[in-house]
Amino acid sequence: MKQILALILSIFLCALMSCGRKDVDRNGNIRLRGERKISIQGKSHGDLLQKGIASWYGKKFHGRQTSNGETYNMHSHTAAHKTLPFNTRVRVQNMENGLSTYVRINDRGPFVRGRIIDLSYAAAKDIKLDINGIAHVALFLIQDNKNFPEATDIQTSRDQDNWTIQVGSFSQFHRARNLVSRFEDCGHRVRIEKNGNNYRVRIGSFETRAEAEKAALKLNIGPTGYWVLKDRD
Repeated sequence: MKQILALILSIFLCALMSCGRKDVDRNGNIRLRGERKISIQGKSHGDLLQKGIASWYGKKFHGRQTSNGETYNMHSHTAAHKTLPFNTRVRVQNMENGLSTYVRINDRGPFVRGRIIDLSYAAAKDIKLDINGIAHVALFLIQDNKNFPEATDIQTSRDQDNWTIQVGSFSQFHRARNLVSRFEDCGHRVRIEKNGNNYRVRIGSFETRAEAEKAALKLNIGPTGYWVLKDRD
């Protein structure tokens, strides 16, 4: 009986190992195993690309080389996808809580069957994916990059002492969702936070108040249209 169990375990481990980075060739292309290739050809800004399960990867891969030759930074807003072209920008919406984040594809994966995208730690935190590890998400194409944050502009969300920009607070979820859509269309990373009976719409996470104030001015909504607050407030 023990020999049978050992054999089964061996087969299982081999199957897992077969879904590793050796499936990525020198051009950064991944070997698909019966999965559908996702293309952006013929797609427009905001179009739905895919729905499925997302996961994230962090410290174990921090500092390692990604499939496109970059150095993986768990504090940047990047992601691994099996077929989307490198540097494709997508909005990732957590279908379980409505939160969204924006990422740039610079790696290949996930290497687990049934998952569609691996988010960096920073992106996972945006949509609270870091709590449960996986979630059902929807991927939307972003082609308007003028407001899309590059890796060097991303503020690291290390703790709850960061600053954020609040642009609205509503008692009705659909009103908060409408405001989120407005800013998402401009490429901003927006989230909804529930506080009692209210839904607060917030943008970004910044290490200093000055950085948050500077970003708020670029929103062009006037000084009475936003509040710069501590993330924990």
